[in-house]
Amino acid sequence: MSLHYRYLTCLCGNQYSYANFPDNLENSNLLPTFATHFIKKYQNQSKKIMKTTKMCWKNATTFRSKINRRLIQLSVILLFSIGSMSFLNAQNFSCGTDFTYTNSGGLTVDFKGSAIGEVSYYAWDFGDSTFVQGDIFISHTYATDGVYNVCLIGYDSLWNYCMGSQTSCHSVTVGAPDTTCTATASFWPLPDGMTVFTQNNSYGNFDSQFWEFGDGSTSEEFKPYHTYTTQDTFTICLTVWNSNDTSCHNTQCQYVYPYASDPCSNLYPYYYNYGDSAMGMYFYNNTQGGVDSQVWEFGDGTTSTEANPYHVYANYGWYNVCLTVTKDTCTKSWCSMINIPDPSGCEAKFEYYQGNTSTEVYFYNQSFGNFTQTQWNFGDGVISDEYNPTHKFPYPGLFKVCLSVWNDSTGCENQYCMDVYIENQSNCFPEFSQKPDSSNMMGFNFYNFSGGNYTNLMWDFGDGTSSTDMNPFHEYASFGEYVACLTIWDSSGNCQNQSCHSIFIMDPNGCYAGFEFKQAETGLGVDFFNVSRGNFDSHYWTFGDGDSSIESNPMHTYAMEGDYEVCLTIYNSATQCSDTYCTWVYVYNMTSGCKAYFEHWYDSTGTGVNFWNASSGDFTEFYWTFGDGSSSIDMHPHHAYNAPGMYTVCLKVGNNMSGCMDEYCYTVYINAQSTCKAYFTNGYTSDLGAQFENLSSGDYTGMMWDFGDGMSSDLKNPTHNYAMEGNYLVCLKLWNDTQTCYDNYCSWVYVFDQNACNAYFSFYLDSTGRNVHFENWSNKDGNRYWNFGDGDTSSDKSPVHTYSMDGSYEVCLNIWEDSCSDTYCSTLYIYDQNRCKAYFSSWSDSTGLGINFADYSSGEHNHVKWSFGDGTFSEEMNPHHVYANKGEYEVCMEIWNDNSNCFDKYCSMIYVHDPASPCNAYFGYYLGEEGLTVNFMNSSSGYNNSWTNNMTWDFGDGTTSSEYSPMHTFANEGAYKVCLSVINDSTGCSDTFCTEVFVKAKPECEVYFNYQQPDSGLGIYFGNNSWGNYTNWLWDFGDGSTSSEPWPFHDYSTEGWYKVCLQIWSDSGNCQQTICNSVYVFDMASLNSFYGYTTSDTTGVTINFMNWSSGQPSNILWDFGDGTTSTEASPRHEYAQYGMYNVCLTVTDSLGNTDTYCDSLGFFPVNRPAEFVNSVEAIKIYPNPANPKTTINYLLAKSTKVEINIYDMFSRKIHTLVNANLTAGMHEYQWDATKLNAGLYFIEVKTGHSRNLYKIALVK
Repeated sequence: MSLHYRYLTCLCGNQYSYANFPDNLENSNLLPTFATHFIKKYQNQSKKIMKTTKMCWKNATTFRSKINRRLIQLSVILLFSIGSMSFLNAQNFSCGTDFTYTNSGGLTVDFKGSAIGEVSYYAWDFGDSTFVQGDIFISHTYATDGVYNVCLIGYDSLWNYCMGSQTSCHSVTVGAPDTTCTATASFWPLPDGMTVFTQNNSYGNFDSQFWEFGDGSTSEEFKPYHTYTTQDTFTICLTVWNSNDTSCHNTQCQYVYPYASDPCSNLYPYYYNYGDSAMGMYFYNNTQGGVDSQVWEFGDGTTSTEANPYHVYANYGWYNVCLTVTKDTCTKSWCSMINIPDPSGCEAKFEYYQGNTSTEVYFYNQSFGNFTQTQWNFGDGVISDEYNPTHKFPYPGLFKVCLSVWNDSTGCENQYCMDVYIENQSNCFPEFSQKPDSSNMMGFNFYNFSGGNYTNLMWDFGDGTSSTDMNPFHEYASFGEYVACLTIWDSSGNCQNQSCHSIFIMDPNGCYAGFEFKQAETGLGVDFFNVSRGNFDSHYWTFGDGDSSIESNPMHTYAMEGDYEVCLTIYNSATQCSDTYCTWVYVYNMTSGCKAYFEHWYDSTGTGVNFWNASSGDFTEFYWTFGDGSSSIDMHPHHAYNAPGMYTVCLKVGNNMSGCMDEYCYTVYINAQSTCKAYFTNGYTSDLGAQFENLSSGDYTGMMWDFGDGMSSDLKNPTHNYAMEGNYLVCLKLWNDTQTCYDNYCSWVYVFDQNACNAYFSFYLDSTGRNVHFENWSNKDGNRYWNFGDGDTSSDKSPVHTYSMDGSYEVCLNIWEDSCSDTYCSTLYIYDQNRCKAYFSSWSDSTGLGINFADYSSGEHNHVKWSFGDGTFSEEMNPHHVYANKGEYEVCMEIWNDNSNCFDKYCSMIYVHDPASPCNAYFGYYLGEEGLTVNFMNSSSGYNNSWTNNMTWDFGDGTTSSEYSPMHTFANEGAYKVCLSVINDSTGCSDTFCTEVFVKAKPECEVYFNYQQPDSGLGIYFGNNSWGNYTNWLWDFGDGSTSSEPWPFHDYSTEGWYKVCLQIWSDSGNCQQTICNSVYVFDMASLNSFYGYTTSDTTGVTINFMNWSSGQPSNILWDFGDGTTSTEASPRHEYAQYGMYNVCLTVTDSLGNTDTYCDSLGFFPVNRPAEFVNSVEAIKIYPNPANPKTTINYLLAKSTKVEINIYDMFSRKIHTLVNANLTAGMHEYQWDATKLNAGLYFIEVKTGHSRNLYKIALVK
């Protein structure tokens, strides 16, 4: 199993068109909890999205979901490698590999492989970039001494992975004799269930072994047999040693669970039936081996004890008929659904069978009733009116096939639809491995292990590049997640198949948050495990109940049961890297004891079954019996049966310490190839009702629904009302009378109040990269309003929108109906892949003050310019820079191409440590939910390890602390200078780090609103996005009109600025707030000039201008205010000297309409010349766009009060940066927007007599 972070990746290939998750996977103790949470919450929705839109999600895609009316950001990658659920090649759990080796001290090592099960092919990875496919016994000569990770990979005859043992990899020391040894063993229970065969698989320099079987018995044999006398849990220990070398001595212990075989395993009740024309049904007891007695239950309240009864039903319909048989002391039952059809009606139904060599499918009309006409729709654009057609589909995949039957005379009509999965009948088997290059972290060597009769191959590396080499080398341009695929085919068309692997290249300077969790065996305690990756030195947890922690792996006890959103934030004080991962944790009171339970699903062979241990409680041991005399002690075993039939599988769990023990048994049905396939979809009715549509295929005669809340149904398309909101695992089981069909399909269904509004949408980009297709999944269809984040809107249900410019856009969908409303927003990024994008990585050298920089920019650029934040520069591609002092520095790189329109700039903060100082003070902080409480995280280095009285916090409010990472509550709002001083008692070194912290109390309520203007006209949509305990609201639109609607639409009569105010209050008087924003109303269809800009070097005189005008301008004219002009769309201009310039942009459309926008821009160095001191107020914001920091320089002509606020595109105030009385002169504020999403924002600079509003773009 491989698991990666960040995105949900679905590999489309030729064989898979939607994700297929294992049943009950969320109960796994192996998957990280954030992965199982995704499966539990979103499995059904992801299937619906991928199936309905028929999207090939080959590249990583992120989607969000609205649960309990709270917006949850979901970004998880899952790449399964479990049985038939694999997105890649299938795995075979019944075969496996291992190996031993002999090393005499030279560079040549002799390897001896061993096989478990039927292994047909072997591939060796010797750990030195050498891969060999061939013999199980092999020798390999290494070039140099060292320790190498050697792996032996096994495949069965169909080139499926052999996964029946642990990973067959060992560390091999080359160049010196290996004097160590490692004990390892395998166990196989014999058919009686009480005898265990053991095998010594140890490796290394041992010459003796000793077995302890846990019941007082021992053995010194290499492969002993041992028979237990009681059913219990025993610990088998194997110890190996070398009598002449003390460095070799090792012990391994494992649990075994001897359990006698089921005495009733050979009793299989079964019957078949057929009906007559008089609503009668003949039943025949076909139980093998004979029975002593039987009882029939006909599903209508009547019974019979006859061996082969005849029963007449009173009404048409479906009935669940059960046969219970008794032989000796054993009693078992078998149930099946039968149908008594109404001859006056008609019901459509069909079955199908796919040929063995192509996509040709044979359809069989199984409809019944008084129909006279039929019509088939194969889902690929082809229609047929044949009764039993044969149809060849154009390619493998999923097709919705529908059969309609009707009678024009009687008016009878019915339709039956089924999702028909066309398998790829290829006779070739692609497979490959990839290995990172030892000298290039961005390079990978790919090795082709494919089998079959293919003649052509194509590699797709997932970054837009490809290759036809047999074993290519590929270098990626940037860090990230890639899906590499190998496609093989032949010229005859008999072979075409694809295999894909996920590759994650981690930025050495990056950090990636993630955690797992496990609830304690009793009570409400939860253990959290930090599995974050990358270079981080601080961590901060919030548990969703108001508590937090800075421990690496905390244990938290909740006060009550419930769902809690837990977040982990990691941070690196040197690189400023930070990342946050959140997931929902359901906490329930786990009582002592244990409860056995398992789920199962079938692999593609029809005779293999994957079992999933979903037991609960404090069990520590588990033991499986499969009903055919075999057993297992694996947590989640896979078992292959040798013959068709019914098998009773039992799982026994227990705990020797607590004494708890429980057993759960279930009957599985094995066919050589099942003739039915279970599948269903679901919709919703009013309130908490769910409606299910059975889309199963095949010759099943019985079915049973399990709705996940203890209720069940045998109806074909049932409707079920749940008692409360929540996630329910719904399962549909199928079977038939001849034992040729048995299948089980389960899916998570989230049930919520359908009377409430729940907005949600998904999207995907087409090949142009600018056309975005939106799919509306909201549950209400009354009113809708799309805001695409670029000024355009739509009221279509599922619109397609074209973006004209690169950038990040927050798309929002508002829905409302009657008295309910809801909004869902998602951010998408439009980026022209042909343009260049700047990016770099950095890491410290051994001196500490020296930093290595690496250019990882994309696009064709021929110039690079670096600014290191200390006044020095470089034009090298990958420079090395030595800083004079420790501290934080903003490093920027610019890239451009003289021959194209390519230009981009990227900046990032780095922290440089002082290697000469034995201690360095530094900390980060996070604001608590109440606003006045701040959590501080100590990231200092080099202080005394005793941690006692060697650090002092000064919170700037007269209080101090000597805690390592304190939590402090300030008494009042305001800005506080917080300092941390550390000292090392042994060296006497000391250091102090200070930063300003702004705190503000959380109010009872907070008012804010957003608004959006349609494509044309003077109307505005307003949205109340306030929060808190308010009960009333009132809008004032600034033109004398008011409204008390939550989402009003207001039509203005003339263009211009309007002061729009929203007031909220509560009846209790605890909440009362008003917010007013200036809203400029104009016709979006008209021509409007506007621009933004960014400085392109640290001198501040070279400027990149960006045209943000609306309408459709055909002519552009820039006046730079220094006597020069330009007609380029987004020019780059260099000023001859510092100063203030009035820059104007004039745009003209094809009808001759003209509009001009002018802005006074000041370009000056940080240390301003004296002639600027007495000038008027000058404001400079750079860089713009920002990523993620920008600097605000402003000159005050006199002392005044200054307020600097940040607004989003919906005019919501989201931050106040400055609110103070300042003296005349030059001032500077650096805004860190790390925690904000990419998009467009406004910076408002207010003084006692002026208000300036600046648009800034935040990119990430």
